[in-house]
Amino acid sequence: MVALLALPILLIVATLIGATFLRAGVCLANKVLGPEEVEFPNQQPKPLPQVENIEPTFSDANPYASPASYVKSFDSVVVQGIPEPSWMKAGGIALTSVVVAGLVNLALATLMLGHLNAFWIVVTGGQVVSFLIAASVYSLMLPTSFGKAVLVSIFQLFVVMVIAIVVGAVMYGIYLSTGP
Repeated sequence: MVALLALPILLIVATLIGATFLRAGVCLANKVLGPEEVEFPNQQPKPLPQVENIEPTFSDANPYASPASYVKSFDSVVVQGIPEPSWMKAGGIALTSVVVAGLVNLALATLMLGHLNAFWIVVTGGQVVSFLIAASVYSLMLPTSFGKAVLVSIFQLFVVMVIAIVVGAVMYGIYLSTGP
């Protein structure tokens, strides 16, 4: 009975942890990808400034020196690679990913039931399937490409592994300090 009461709390905490890992993965992926600079041509050309001493050569310091700069004026807009979701959206994405992967892995385990060495096939195949499902859900629910979603999944796994190693090292240090 107590387990049924603790299940919603466990689900909320697990969703928040998944949202944290997802946001960390998106942040790291954006750091690696860097911002994209997209240039849009102006509808109206920029007017020439009223300056008397304009050098006849075109340069970045003086973009209005050449008649070509009057025609080729662009506005640059910096676009972030992958939009970082809010906590609620990240929690929903993480929960959706876990539920879909769980259902697919349950179907995979049911198909392998009774086969020899099925445990290892389900474990290794389930990990690959879960990774691909997570990347697919990220590409659908975040407006990004599948390749960038795979990068987010890789960084999400990297963050989880780093945290697991740090927690394991701290636990091992506590074990060694208290004595066997």
